[in-house]
Amino acid sequence: MVENAEHIESIAYKKPKKNFADLMIKPLKDLFAKPENPYIADGYKLAEQENYDNAILAFQSAIQQDEKNKSAYIGLAHVYRQMGGISNSKTSIEQYNKALEIDPAMIDVYNDLMQVYKRLGDDKNAALEQKKQFVAKSLRTNAEDPIANNNMGVIQLKQMKLDSAILFFQKALKKRPGFTMARANLAKALFQKGINSGNEEDKKELLKKAAQRLEEVLSKQKTAEHILLKAKIYFHYGQMEKALQFCNQAYGIDPSMKEILATKRVIEEKLGNIVNASQAFEDYQQLEKAEKSIKK
Repeated sequence: MVENAEHIESIAYKKPKKNFADLMIKPLKDLFAKPENPYIADGYKLAEQENYDNAILAFQSAIQQDEKNKSAYIGLAHVYRQMGGISNSKTSIEQYNKALEIDPAMIDVYNDLMQVYKRLGDDKNAALEQKKQFVAKSLRTNAEDPIANNNMGVIQLKQMKLDSAILFFQKALKKRPGFTMARANLAKALFQKGINSGNEEDKKELLKKAAQRLEEVLSKQKTAEHILLKAKIYFHYGQMEKALQFCNQAYGIDPSMKEILATKRVIEEKLGNIVNASQAFEDYQQLEKAEKSIKK
Protein backbone atom coordinates (compact mmCIF):
# COMPACT_ATOMS: atom_id res chain seq x y z
CA MET A 1 0.00 0.00 0.00
CA VAL A 2 1.28 3.49 -0.80
CA GLU A 3 2.30 5.38 2.31
CA ASN A 4 1.40 8.94 1.40
CA ALA A 5 -0.36 11.13 -1.15
CA GLU A 6 2.94 12.55 -2.34
CA HIS A 7 4.07 9.10 -3.43
CA ILE A 8 0.75 8.50 -5.20
CA GLU A 9 1.20 11.77 -7.07
CA SER A 10 4.64 10.83 -8.31
CA ILE A 11 3.48 7.42 -9.52
CA ALA A 12 0.32 8.66 -11.21
CA TYR A 13 2.08 11.37 -13.13
CA LYS A 14 4.54 8.99 -14.74
CA LYS A 15 3.54 8.30 -18.33
CA PRO A 16 2.98 4.63 -19.18
CA LYS A 17 5.99 2.99 -20.79
CA LYS A 18 3.79 1.60 -23.58
CA ASN A 19 2.72 3.89 -26.38
CA PHE A 20 -0.92 4.27 -27.36
CA ALA A 21 -0.79 1.59 -30.08
CA ASP A 22 0.51 -0.96 -27.55
CA LEU A 23 -2.41 -0.22 -25.24
CA MET A 24 -5.05 -0.91 -27.89
CA ILE A 25 -6.72 -4.29 -27.51
CA LYS A 26 -7.76 -6.36 -30.52
CA PRO A 27 -11.45 -5.20 -30.75
CA LEU A 28 -10.35 -1.58 -31.08
CA LYS A 29 -7.60 -2.41 -33.58
CA ASP A 30 -10.18 -4.29 -35.66
CA LEU A 31 -12.54 -1.33 -35.60
CA PHE A 32 -9.73 1.00 -36.61
CA ALA A 33 -9.47 -0.92 -39.87
CA LYS A 34 -13.20 -0.60 -40.60
CA PRO A 35 -14.32 2.50 -42.53
CA GLU A 36 -17.81 2.36 -40.91
CA ASN A 37 -16.22 3.53 -37.65
CA PRO A 38 -14.55 6.78 -38.73
CA TYR A 39 -14.60 8.44 -35.30
CA ILE A 40 -12.76 5.56 -33.68
CA ALA A 41 -10.28 5.46 -36.56
CA ASP A 42 -9.71 9.22 -36.14
CA GLY A 43 -9.37 8.86 -32.37
CA TYR A 44 -6.78 6.14 -32.79
CA LYS A 45 -4.70 8.18 -35.26
CA LEU A 46 -4.88 11.35 -33.15
CA ALA A 47 -3.91 9.51 -29.98
CA GLU A 48 -0.89 7.95 -31.70
CA GLN A 49 0.15 11.50 -32.67
CA GLU A 50 -0.32 12.49 -28.97
CA ASN A 51 -3.07 14.90 -30.06
CA TYR A 52 -5.05 13.83 -27.01
CA ASP A 53 -7.65 16.63 -26.86
CA ASN A 54 -8.88 15.91 -30.37
CA ALA A 55 -8.62 12.16 -29.83
CA ILE A 56 -10.98 12.54 -26.86
CA LEU A 57 -13.42 14.52 -29.02
CA ALA A 58 -13.31 11.80 -31.69
CA PHE A 59 -14.07 8.99 -29.24
CA GLN A 60 -16.83 11.09 -27.62
CA SER A 61 -18.35 11.58 -31.07
CA ALA A 62 -18.35 7.80 -31.54
CA ILE A 63 -20.23 7.45 -28.25
CA GLN A 64 -22.78 10.10 -29.29
CA GLN A 65 -23.35 8.03 -32.41
CA ASP A 66 -23.67 4.78 -30.43
CA GLU A 67 -23.82 4.79 -26.62
CA LYS A 68 -23.14 1.04 -26.56
CA ASN A 69 -19.87 1.31 -28.48
CA LYS A 70 -17.55 -0.39 -26.01
CA SER A 71 -14.47 0.27 -28.14
CA ALA A 72 -15.05 4.03 -27.96
CA TYR A 73 -15.06 3.88 -24.15
CA ILE A 74 -11.89 1.78 -24.20
CA GLY A 75 -10.30 4.31 -26.58
CA LEU A 76 -11.19 7.15 -24.20
CA ALA A 77 -9.83 5.17 -21.25
CA HIS A 78 -6.55 4.53 -23.05
CA VAL A 79 -6.17 8.23 -23.93
CA TYR A 80 -6.70 9.38 -20.34
CA ARG A 81 -4.39 6.64 -19.11
CA GLN A 82 -1.70 7.69 -21.56
CA MET A 83 -2.02 11.34 -20.50
CA GLY A 84 -1.12 10.42 -16.91
CA GLY A 85 -1.98 12.24 -13.69
CA ILE A 86 -4.29 11.32 -10.83
CA SER A 87 -7.39 12.97 -12.29
CA ASN A 88 -6.83 11.44 -15.73
CA SER A 89 -6.18 8.02 -14.19
CA LYS A 90 -9.50 8.18 -12.33
CA THR A 91 -11.30 9.21 -15.54
CA SER A 92 -9.60 6.29 -17.27
CA ILE A 93 -11.05 3.93 -14.64
CA GLU A 94 -14.54 5.37 -15.21
CA GLN A 95 -14.30 4.81 -18.97
CA TYR A 96 -12.99 1.24 -18.62
CA ASN A 97 -15.91 0.45 -16.30
CA LYS A 98 -18.41 1.86 -18.82
CA ALA A 99 -16.99 -0.49 -21.43
CA LEU A 100 -17.29 -3.42 -19.03
CA GLU A 101 -20.92 -2.60 -18.32
CA ILE A 102 -21.53 -3.28 -22.01
CA ASP A 103 -19.35 -6.40 -22.19
CA PRO A 104 -18.16 -7.83 -18.83
CA ALA A 105 -16.22 -10.66 -20.51
CA MET A 106 -13.39 -8.45 -21.86
CA ILE A 107 -10.45 -9.99 -20.01
CA ASP A 108 -7.87 -7.48 -21.26
CA VAL A 109 -9.82 -4.54 -19.86
CA TYR A 110 -9.66 -5.97 -16.32
CA ASN A 111 -5.90 -6.15 -16.73
CA ASP A 112 -5.88 -2.51 -17.86
CA LEU A 113 -7.89 -1.52 -14.79
CA MET A 114 -5.56 -3.48 -12.55
CA GLN A 115 -2.56 -1.59 -13.97
CA VAL A 116 -4.22 1.81 -13.44
CA TYR A 117 -5.15 0.97 -9.84
CA LYS A 118 -1.59 -0.16 -9.20
CA ARG A 119 -0.26 3.13 -10.55
CA LEU A 120 -2.56 4.93 -8.11
CA GLY A 121 -1.31 2.78 -5.22
CA ASP A 122 -4.74 1.17 -4.77
CA ASP A 123 -3.64 -2.42 -4.14
CA LYS A 124 -7.06 -3.54 -2.90
CA ASN A 125 -8.91 -2.66 -6.10
CA ALA A 126 -5.98 -3.88 -8.19
CA ALA A 127 -6.34 -7.31 -6.56
CA LEU A 128 -10.10 -7.31 -7.19
CA GLU A 129 -9.57 -6.51 -10.88
CA GLN A 130 -7.14 -9.41 -11.06
CA LYS A 131 -9.84 -11.70 -9.65
CA LYS A 132 -12.28 -10.34 -12.21
CA GLN A 133 -9.90 -11.44 -14.97
CA PHE A 134 -10.22 -15.07 -13.89
CA VAL A 135 -14.00 -14.84 -13.61
CA ALA A 136 -14.23 -13.09 -16.99
CA LYS A 137 -12.49 -16.09 -18.61
CA SER A 138 -15.37 -18.27 -17.43
CA LEU A 139 -17.92 -15.74 -18.68
CA ARG A 140 -16.22 -15.62 -22.07
CA THR A 141 -16.55 -19.40 -22.30
CA ASN A 142 -20.15 -19.36 -21.04
CA ALA A 143 -21.84 -16.01 -20.44
CA GLU A 144 -24.75 -17.77 -18.71
CA ASP A 145 -22.61 -19.65 -16.17
CA PRO A 146 -24.43 -19.07 -12.83
CA ILE A 147 -21.33 -19.57 -10.68
CA ALA A 148 -19.24 -17.14 -12.75
CA ASN A 149 -22.05 -14.57 -12.73
CA ASN A 150 -22.43 -14.92 -8.96
CA ASN A 151 -18.67 -14.59 -8.45
CA MET A 152 -18.52 -11.49 -10.63
CA GLY A 153 -21.45 -10.05 -8.67
CA VAL A 154 -19.62 -10.63 -5.39
CA ILE A 155 -16.58 -8.70 -6.64
CA GLN A 156 -18.78 -5.85 -7.91
CA LEU A 157 -20.54 -5.78 -4.52
CA LYS A 158 -17.18 -5.46 -2.73
CA GLN A 159 -16.43 -2.44 -4.93
CA MET A 160 -19.93 -1.05 -4.21
CA LYS A 161 -20.87 -1.23 -7.90
CA LEU A 162 -24.37 -2.15 -6.81
CA ASP A 163 -26.34 -1.93 -10.06
CA SER A 164 -23.79 -4.12 -11.80
CA ALA A 165 -23.73 -6.58 -8.87
CA ILE A 166 -27.53 -6.87 -8.91
CA LEU A 167 -27.53 -7.64 -12.64
CA PHE A 168 -24.95 -10.42 -12.22
CA PHE A 169 -26.86 -12.01 -9.32
CA GLN A 170 -30.12 -11.82 -11.29
CA LYS A 171 -28.42 -13.45 -14.27
CA ALA A 172 -27.13 -16.28 -12.05
CA LEU A 173 -30.64 -16.83 -10.65
CA LYS A 174 -32.23 -16.77 -14.09
CA LYS A 175 -30.07 -19.72 -15.08
CA ARG A 176 -30.30 -21.46 -11.69
CA PRO A 177 -33.38 -20.31 -9.67
CA GLY A 178 -32.46 -22.51 -6.72
CA PHE A 179 -29.00 -20.94 -6.30
CA THR A 180 -29.33 -19.92 -2.62
CA MET A 181 -25.96 -18.19 -2.42
CA ALA A 182 -26.76 -15.93 -5.37
CA ARG A 183 -30.18 -15.12 -3.85
CA ALA A 184 -28.55 -14.19 -0.53
CA ASN A 185 -26.03 -12.02 -2.37
CA LEU A 186 -28.84 -10.33 -4.29
CA ALA A 187 -30.53 -9.52 -0.98
CA LYS A 188 -27.25 -7.94 0.26
CA ALA A 189 -26.87 -5.85 -2.89
CA LEU A 190 -30.49 -4.64 -2.77
CA PHE A 191 -30.04 -3.79 0.92
CA GLN A 192 -26.86 -1.81 0.23
CA LYS A 193 -28.51 0.05 -2.64
CA GLY A 194 -31.49 0.81 -0.40
CA ILE A 195 -29.56 2.27 2.51
CA ASN A 196 -27.45 4.34 0.10
CA SER A 197 -30.48 5.74 -1.71
CA GLY A 198 -31.16 9.43 -1.20
CA ASN A 199 -34.83 8.91 -1.97
CA GLU A 200 -36.95 7.62 0.93
CA GLU A 201 -39.49 5.87 -1.31
CA ASP A 202 -36.74 4.14 -3.29
CA LYS A 203 -35.10 3.10 -0.04
CA LYS A 204 -38.32 1.50 1.25
CA GLU A 205 -38.91 -0.33 -2.02
CA LEU A 206 -35.35 -1.66 -2.18
CA LEU A 207 -35.42 -2.77 1.46
CA LYS A 208 -38.73 -4.52 0.79
CA LYS A 209 -37.18 -6.38 -2.17
CA ALA A 210 -34.12 -7.26 -0.08
CA ALA A 211 -36.39 -8.63 2.68
CA GLN A 212 -38.33 -10.74 0.15
CA ARG A 213 -35.17 -12.27 -1.30
CA LEU A 214 -33.83 -12.86 2.21
CA GLU A 215 -36.98 -14.69 3.34
CA GLU A 216 -36.60 -17.00 0.35
CA VAL A 217 -33.06 -17.74 1.55
CA LEU A 218 -34.03 -18.20 5.22
CA SER A 219 -36.70 -20.73 4.25
CA LYS A 220 -33.83 -22.98 3.10
CA GLN A 221 -30.79 -21.84 5.05
CA LYS A 222 -30.53 -20.01 8.38
CA THR A 223 -27.02 -18.68 8.96
CA ALA A 224 -25.85 -15.99 11.36
CA GLU A 225 -24.96 -13.76 8.39
CA HIS A 226 -28.43 -14.04 6.86
CA ILE A 227 -30.23 -13.41 10.16
CA LEU A 228 -27.96 -10.42 10.85
CA LEU A 229 -29.01 -8.96 7.51
CA LYS A 230 -32.63 -9.35 8.60
CA ALA A 231 -31.79 -7.46 11.79
CA LYS A 232 -30.22 -4.67 9.73
CA ILE A 233 -33.29 -4.42 7.50
CA TYR A 234 -35.52 -4.00 10.57
CA PHE A 235 -33.04 -1.43 11.91
CA HIS A 236 -33.47 0.66 8.76
CA TYR A 237 -37.24 0.20 8.98
CA GLY A 238 -36.90 1.85 12.40
CA GLN A 239 -38.16 -1.27 14.21
CA MET A 240 -35.45 -1.53 16.88
CA GLU A 241 -37.04 -4.25 19.04
CA LYS A 242 -37.34 -6.55 16.02
CA ALA A 243 -33.82 -5.65 14.94
CA LEU A 244 -32.49 -6.57 18.40
CA GLN A 245 -34.44 -9.83 18.41
CA PHE A 246 -32.82 -11.02 15.18
CA CYS A 247 -29.41 -9.65 16.16
CA ASN A 248 -29.53 -11.77 19.35
CA GLN A 249 -30.66 -14.76 17.29
CA ALA A 250 -27.65 -14.32 14.97
CA TYR A 251 -25.34 -14.01 17.99
CA GLY A 252 -26.73 -17.29 19.37
CA ILE A 253 -25.67 -19.02 16.13
CA ASP A 254 -22.22 -17.43 15.85
CA PRO A 255 -20.93 -15.51 18.91
CA SER A 256 -17.52 -15.07 17.22
CA MET A 257 -18.89 -12.78 14.48
CA LYS A 258 -17.73 -9.25 15.31
CA GLU A 259 -20.22 -7.59 12.97
CA ILE A 260 -23.09 -8.93 15.07
CA LEU A 261 -21.71 -7.26 18.20
CA ALA A 262 -21.06 -3.99 16.33
CA THR A 263 -24.68 -4.00 15.10
CA LYS A 264 -26.01 -4.99 18.52
CA ARG A 265 -24.18 -2.09 20.15
CA VAL A 266 -25.79 0.45 17.80
CA ILE A 267 -29.28 -1.04 18.27
CA GLU A 268 -28.94 -1.09 22.08
CA GLU A 269 -27.84 2.56 22.01
CA LYS A 270 -30.88 3.46 19.89
CA LEU A 271 -33.09 1.73 22.47
CA GLY A 272 -31.36 3.59 25.30
CA ASN A 273 -29.87 0.41 26.76
CA ILE A 274 -26.48 1.92 27.55
CA VAL A 275 -25.30 -0.93 29.80
CA ASN A 276 -26.07 -3.54 27.13
CA ALA A 277 -24.45 -1.37 24.47
CA SER A 278 -21.28 -1.11 26.59
CA GLN A 279 -21.25 -4.88 27.09
CA ALA A 280 -21.55 -5.47 23.34
CA PHE A 281 -18.62 -3.12 22.77
CA GLU A 282 -16.51 -4.93 25.41
CA ASP A 283 -17.32 -8.29 23.82
CA TYR A 284 -16.35 -6.86 20.43
CA GLN A 285 -12.98 -5.70 21.81
CA GLN A 286 -12.35 -9.13 23.35
CA LEU A 287 -12.91 -10.78 19.97
CA GLU A 288 -10.50 -8.32 18.33
CA LYS A 289 -7.81 -9.08 20.92
CA ALA A 290 -8.30 -12.82 20.42
CA GLU A 291 -7.98 -12.42 16.63
CA LYS A 292 -4.78 -10.39 16.97
CA SER A 293 -3.20 -12.93 19.33
CA ILE A 294 -3.99 -15.74 16.84
CA LYS A 295 -2.36 -13.78 13.99
CA LYS A 296 0.79 -13.33 16.07
